[in-house]
Amino acid sequence: MKPYPVPMSLCPTCGYEPDYASNMTGKASPRPGDYSLCINCGTLLVFDDDLKLAEFEGLPQITLDALVKIRLSQAFIRNRGPLHPNDKPT
Repeated sequence: MKPYPVPMSLCPTCGYEPDYASNMTGKASPRPGDYSLCINCGTLLVFDDDLKLAEFEGLPQITLDALVKIRLSQAFIRNRGPLHPNDKPT
């Protein structure tokens, strides 16, 4: 997967500041409306029009196949634990 730089924004759940995003297929940079997971806490997010992360509130729009991939990725992230356990959200 190729990482793509994205504008700095905070995860609304844990305060993590991602500066790169990658596509699970490795073929495309993020676009407005694309789903994302916080790599630190696993919160489901969406890219806004400026490619900043925002809370996602549209679960009925997600296909079953995508939901399975999301839940498996969230389980991995949450079982692994935070990337920076000593960092405090601002």
